[in-house]
Amino acid sequence: MFPKAKKAKVDTAALGAALTQRKQELQAERGEAELPSKAKKAQSR
Repeated sequence: MFPKAKKAKVDTAALGAALTQRKQELQAERGEAELPSKAKKAQSR
C-alpha cells in the first residue's frame, strides 16, 4: 500500500491528521475520553 501511496503522492501527514481529528470527533460523540497510547495497549490485553 505505501509504495502505491508514495507513487500517487498522497500527503500522508495530512491524511493522518484528518484521521486523528475524525477519531476524536467519534470518541466525543460516544462520550469516550481519549486514552494515552500505553493505556489503550494495556487495556486490550
